[in-house]
Amino acid sequence: MDNHYSKSHKKSYTTPERMKIGTNGDCRVIDGFKWNIYDVCINPEEIVICDDKVKFLIIMLAKTDYSWEYGIDAGVGVPPCSGLPSYRGKFDNKSSTSRECALVKAIRHCLKSIKERKEWDKDMIDVWSGKLKKHLMQARQLDLFTNN
Repeated sequence: MDNHYSKSHKKSYTTPERMKIGTNGDCRVIDGFKWNIYDVCINPEEIVICDDKVKFLIIMLAKTDYSWEYGIDAGVGVPPCSGLPSYRGKFDNKSSTSRECALVKAIRHCLKSIKERKEWDKDMIDVWSGKLKKHLMQARQLDLFTNN
């Protein structure tokens, strides 16, 4: 049998068990965040960076037992393709110790990705970069105050 180990649930599931449970069944709740057996948060906190019906950028945050994780939902004129936060565990270098640190990492990832997109026009890149940098400054300030 093909077993899947769920970090968030700390147990293995067989294929028949996974089929019976489904994606949103048997969720484990950690500080209000629901993690399914596939280690995906189904109710993350959403920070809307940009949403003007044509282009959108949303950062999603969720807490695990050990850290904060992020996911990104972004696009231009297409239906959302969500990258929900996934449970990584305490030894992953992508994990963050605080909400603000996870937000900073997500924003930096977005800024880097935006600069690499050659097909997007300069005006859109400038708008998104400006909005991201504003959120980055706010997150850094919060991180300074909450980690003292």
